[in-house]
Amino acid sequence: MRAFFYVLSPAISVSLSAMKEKVVIAGGSGFVGSALIDHLLTNTDYDIVALSRSHKHSDNPRVTWRESDLFSLLDIEEAIHDCTRAVYLVHSMLPSARLVQGDFADFDLTLADNFSRACEAFNLKSIVYLSGIIPEHKEVASSHLKSRREVEEVFENSKVPVTIVLRAGIVMGPQGSSFTILYNLINRLPVMFCPRWTLSKTAPVSIWDMVKAIEFGLSLNESKSYDVTNGESFSYQNMILRVAMAMGKAPKLVPVPYFSPRISKLWVTLVSGAPKELVYPLVMSLKNNMLPRKDHRLTEISYLNFNEYVQKAIKLHKAQTQRPKCYTYTPDKSEKQVRSIQRLDNTRKRSAMDVAHLYFEWLPRFFRPWINVQANPQGASFYIWGSKKPLLVLSFSKLRSTEDRPLYYITGGVLAKKTQRGRLEFRSVMGGKFIIAAIHEFKPKLPWYIYRYTQALIHLWVMTSFNKYLNRKH
Repeated sequence: MRAFFYVLSPAISVSLSAMKEKVVIAGGSGFVGSALIDHLLTNTDYDIVALSRSHKHSDNPRVTWRESDLFSLLDIEEAIHDCTRAVYLVHSMLPSARLVQGDFADFDLTLADNFSRACEAFNLKSIVYLSGIIPEHKEVASSHLKSRREVEEVFENSKVPVTIVLRAGIVMGPQGSSFTILYNLINRLPVMFCPRWTLSKTAPVSIWDMVKAIEFGLSLNESKSYDVTNGESFSYQNMILRVAMAMGKAPKLVPVPYFSPRISKLWVTLVSGAPKELVYPLVMSLKNNMLPRKDHRLTEISYLNFNEYVQKAIKLHKAQTQRPKCYTYTPDKSEKQVRSIQRLDNTRKRSAMDVAHLYFEWLPRFFRPWINVQANPQGASFYIWGSKKPLLVLSFSKLRSTEDRPLYYITGGVLAKKTQRGRLEFRSVMGGKFIIAAIHEFKPKLPWYIYRYTQALIHLWVMTSFNKYLNRKH
């Protein structure tokens, strides 16, 4: 059935031009995505395909929810095959499996590369990406903001004709992570110790203006980059005081010149109740001024001023009965799955297929004399020396592999449960600057805690060693 689907893909793509515009929203169930769906339904005639990790349903005939794991290129291709434009609102700070190995920036890079490849395959007209305001001049951006810039580059260098990058600072509104953290801090702390980074400046924007900006981006047929801001900017301390005043609070702010962001993220997590996976990258990005670029401000929409949208956000926040989704999301821990993503330096500009071949050539030497690795064009099998039962069996997917993305399904072995989706892949990203090596949806047979402190750690050791070998080899 899937092979038949891909045979039809070119014909489906050609027919898109004759169809009504259909927008796919990656991250449709999130804070911005939910508000955007409501806005587009009210103010445009777009049909909407919203992607979510779990099954959802809409009573509105213009909205179709499609379950899609964005780490799976196949899932995305099947979900967006009839769409004409895309909005990308995904950031991977929250865990996507019971055990995740790797840096969130590498997860973001993998997700964006997957989405870009799928949009290229079906000839979508444009991608609108919500990025973050990135410090210029000599300021060093945080890893969070550097990751946003990498995702921008992925989309800017894709074959999709139009890329619209909308850079925004804090997006303020009910159910938003930043606003909820700020509200909880003010509501719970009569005295706040303010480290030096709270003097950094930001240019927040309301969720209601953000969705108008995205609607505008969808109308464009030429690649552009805009900063979405109403023109107001102030320090985080000043923002705290202004929000506190609107809440009827008057916290005392105590300057602490040497209070580091690393300590700050601990108390922000503790007091606000937000997940540490969400708070840590956000706090580390606050040490930089996040101000819009000159002559890049989006002026084609009308904006609310700060006092207007804060009052509106507070009123709606008090009326809501559910905690923000970003506060409540946890992966299903009954599903003992593993996702491991490592970024390999590709200074010699090898193809991903060449790197995969080098990996299977190197493994037998690395594991000698304990593990025997038998590799061939059909895949690879791992054995303990003297045993006839394989530890792991990897099967090369000829149908789904390309020169810049070889894919191996995990099809057997005493260390792995049999699944249809467990896989190892190598992929070239950012024009071949890096190779991503990733294991997705792996289900170990070992008892969980034994696996976590043995096999999982061995995998990280192997990939770290392979990265060093890769850049020593001529």
